[in-house]
Amino acid sequence: MDQDRRIKAIHRLLKARDETRKESEGFSPDLSREMRSLFADSFFGPDEIESAFTVKDAQGKDVKLIELTPAERQEASRLLKEKLNEPDIKAFLLEMKKTPDELKNDWALTLRLTKFKDGTDITMKALRENPLILAKMKEIDPKQKGVIWTSDENWLKQQPCYTTHTPAFDPATNTFSMRWSLRTKELIPGPNDVDHAALTKELEKFSLGKRLGNAGSATGRKSAPAEDVFYLLERFLKTKEKGLVGKWAWSDVEGPVGYFVHVGRFGTDGVRVDRDHSVFHIGSLGVALSR
Repeated sequence: MDQDRRIKAIHRLLKARDETRKESEGFSPDLSREMRSLFADSFFGPDEIESAFTVKDAQGKDVKLIELTPAERQEASRLLKEKLNEPDIKAFLLEMKKTPDELKNDWALTLRLTKFKDGTDITMKALRENPLILAKMKEIDPKQKGVIWTSDENWLKQQPCYTTHTPAFDPATNTFSMRWSLRTKELIPGPNDVDHAALTKELEKFSLGKRLGNAGSATGRKSAPAEDVFYLLERFLKTKEKGLVGKWAWSDVEGPVGYFVHVGRFGTDGVRVDRDHSVFHIGSLGVALSR
């Protein structure tokens, strides 16, 4: 009996050592497992993003366009722990555990990155111009013709949100660094056919109602264009599901003054990126929350 207890104790120690070793090498297995159980297909950690952006080269070999280093994985794990311990996020997840289907259906937890594996920035321009991404999209939907589209190419190609912003860009702080985002998968519920200012007020009500900070602060805000495009692409490449179909989301990114960029209407031409004056309103135009 003593021998059996000693063997079991050794096994427990070895298991604990292995888990500690895995966590020290990068993303915490237990934490990622728990988030996957909560968010299901709407959790996008390092493994999910790397898998989504694994494409075929000309020889048919798998190529990872995005691959985190061990140090980046460790940083992603640290940032996730920080994110989940923020008071409003913690309270929100505890409350949402009572309605798990709502969490899985309406919310996503995503890692926001800045670089491809080759060290270049993950911009809309780079995503759009990579033929391997479009090829993978066509494998999912043979009718797919593009990655991103717009009604005005000249305008789009001059916008920082297209040329320089990455998914990790935070308009509230004007910073580019790896971070996690808890976001709505689609538009928040609210009145249809109202302008940018009215939708901003609705976002504030929604944020406070969900205890996710204030829409006028860095804690609860409209999702940014580069973040939206990357999210819609990673979601499609991972789950084969297109988001914001027939809908689009306002951002707070101006282009030019008085006009705001909006993203959505994901179809066979890709994700649409465009702009309209702040007083413009239509039933299919709303806002998505990013926290």
